[in-house]
Amino acid sequence: MLLQTDILKQAETAIVSFLKKIPFVSILEIKTVDRQGYDSVDFAVNISIDGRARTLYVEVKGNGQPKFAREAVNVLMRVCGQKVNSYGIFCAPYISSESSEICRRNNLGCLDFAGNCYLSFDNIFVEKSGNENPFSEKREIRTIFSTRATRILRVLLCEPRKKWITADLASEATVSVGLVTNIRKLLRNKELIQEYEDGGFSLTKPEKLLAEWSAIYSFRNNQIYEYYSSDDVNDVENKLVKMLERKKIDYALTGFSGSLRLAPAVIGQNKTMAYILRIEEKIIAEMNLKKVDSGGNVFLIIPYDDGVFYRNILRDGAKIVSPIQLYLDLKSNRGRGEEAAEFLLNHIIRKSW
Repeated sequence: MLLQTDILKQAETAIVSFLKKIPFVSILEIKTVDRQGYDSVDFAVNISIDGRARTLYVEVKGNGQPKFAREAVNVLMRVCGQKVNSYGIFCAPYISSESSEICRRNNLGCLDFAGNCYLSFDNIFVEKSGNENPFSEKREIRTIFSTRATRILRVLLCEPRKKWITADLASEATVSVGLVTNIRKLLRNKELIQEYEDGGFSLTKPEKLLAEWSAIYSFRNNQIYEYYSSDDVNDVENKLVKMLERKKIDYALTGFSGSLRLAPAVIGQNKTMAYILRIEEKIIAEMNLKKVDSGGNVFLIIPYDDGVFYRNILRDGAKIVSPIQLYLDLKSNRGRGEEAAEFLLNHIIRKSW
């Protein structure tokens, strides 16, 4: 993690390096600002553009998420609003696309240490995006989508309009209050939640959160056991469901098995897919399933976390995972799975939000 002093030094180096690449720009002076006043920035750069004086005011943050971008924008607009021939630049180790757009809408620039930038003043226009984040926000992403944290996300995505108190959300997600507090802070930084005066909060951008989660989610995190059955897929599923319920083994259909019951969009996918809390050899034998390495049509899955069973629903006499979990599992299966996931999002999930 970069220290604040290191961030300021790197920000100055990044700004200077960028300006030196412009042949008609001369750097006259770099001034560190004493941050005692309300309207102050981290440093200012006096430059000359073909003989015309201009001052660049730079506000530096250790985090480039939207919350911090808005804080920087507020400072820069106050400062630049009082100074003639000025231009404000937000600088951070990594600036998200949302944060860059915030700066753009307010006629301000931004620049990060990864090389992404947007600068537009006088006869200078430079825009560069797409460079990956090599800095600490990666750790934040790992935290938000860690195994225990995803229990919190499922609860929020299932009821995004509900106002949650931290302790109540921790109880519902069966995690610690401390973890909810930490995830709440990270979601706040990404401007995905709304917070209320009574201490509650609610999710405001569920589709964005779901998209970010699905982008890194892997169905392969589960333990997947592949089998082949010569029986009809519907007969296999019905027999499996009855057997699991009789043995009181928790389960939930997912993938194409869940999609066909909840939001049928893709046909011809003759595969049984089910989360199962434990696999007993007696079940495999009674169903006459043959273990295979590939080409199977029955997939029994030991979940990476019991959270996948949150908000199971009943359809056609069988339990299936929640629409949120079903979307993640389908989206993780390329091709027809993605097609089924989008159908589910359009016809079920968005309507519930």
